[in-house]
Amino acid sequence: MRDEDDFDDTIGVGPFRINLWLLSSFRSKFTGVDTVIEVSMRQKGLQPVVILCFKEKTKEMPNRVIMTIDKPHRILWQEGVEISDALWSQLTKWIELNRRALMRHWAGLTDTMELIKELKKI
Repeated sequence: MRDEDDFDDTIGVGPFRINLWLLSSFRSKFTGVDTVIEVSMRQKGLQPVVILCFKEKTKEMPNRVIMTIDKPHRILWQEGVEISDALWSQLTKWIELNRRALMRHWAGLTDTMELIKELKKI
């Protein structure tokens, strides 16, 4: 029998380890943003962030970009993906529109179903 500590449910995104169990994915038809956004509960060693996913046909795992929720919005990790000015504008607008809900979820004050009810589409 395996010990619980033998399981690693994290993936490496640049220098960060992301726990997949803490992510909720939202597609463009829900957010109005032209990419998939993964919203996370608190992740060890990270400030409040959203994770953007860019799936390429040739890769099994999507490229990911880690972006801060707090202003000024910053990219903490980016590899293999360029964010256009138009996408940056969509992302910052969506984050600002949903900042309170995103921060409450990050803090563990809401579960995914409650988050879904609070999020707004741009």
